[in-house]
Amino acid sequence: MPKNGLSYEELLRIVELCKAVQKQGFDPFHVDVKGSLETLRRYLPNWSLLEELLLDAEAIGQIASIIRLQSEWIRKKATLLDVDPLLIELKVRMTSSEDLASFFIDSWHPILNLQNLSPGKIREAMDYWNQLTPLYDRMKKLPAVPRLQPGSLSLQEIIGLQLMTEEEFNTLLLGLWRELLSKAGKEGKVEYWDFISRESYEETIRRAYLTSFLVSERYAAVEARPLQDEIYLIPNEDRIPPPKGVLPKSLAIPLEMSKWKKVVEE
Repeated sequence: MPKNGLSYEELLRIVELCKAVQKQGFDPFHVDVKGSLETLRRYLPNWSLLEELLLDAEAIGQIASIIRLQSEWIRKKATLLDVDPLLIELKVRMTSSEDLASFFIDSWHPILNLQNLSPGKIREAMDYWNQLTPLYDRMKKLPAVPRLQPGSLSLQEIIGLQLMTEEEFNTLLLGLWRELLSKAGKEGKVEYWDFISRESYEETIRRAYLTSFLVSERYAAVEARPLQDEIYLIPNEDRIPPPKGVLPKSLAIPLEMSKWKKVVEE
């Protein structure tokens, strides 16, 4: 066993630190090379056992490997023209105050030069802005524009606009319901975006609109998981009439184009 227990353990720590830096790819400059060599020089006269001398030699080898890594790190940074904050700090500390001031003046390109402004021009600009009619008063002269509130179209309104007949709409709705039943399978549900998404964004909007009627007409239910950002459609085997006295709940689902693109790509 080594006779100098504390000194031997300190050498072990140096060896393990060097190995960890090389294995994990840490910054080699985290190792205090100068301090480690001073420690080895201080403890060298105390070694007498072969085990102690072998550990000392291993420590020298590990420190040499760290120095090699530091050299490679500097060479790589210089090749890539990479500017490290430590190198910048070192450069600033080594530069005189006069040189720093000169560098600053040479690289200073102000957008506005005070010499180009005269007191008369500043006064003229202030008078111009002070004479302008306040924005609130100018807005009063503009014609009033009615604000449209967001809303939705009911089935009867769609039919009234002659966009689609009731028979055509019901055919599309039943076809979508059968598709949802077939895709639900054993799990009994389908992810909302997977169901409505198609190759074109317009077709996706159309399917989302029809799907909203599947839910409102009680052909399907919606299961939302906000924490997981997931929405599922659960088809009913038959249309379930709403319970008496229970107000229907609504769920707003934004049809963002970025979300649609992500689903289509996946």
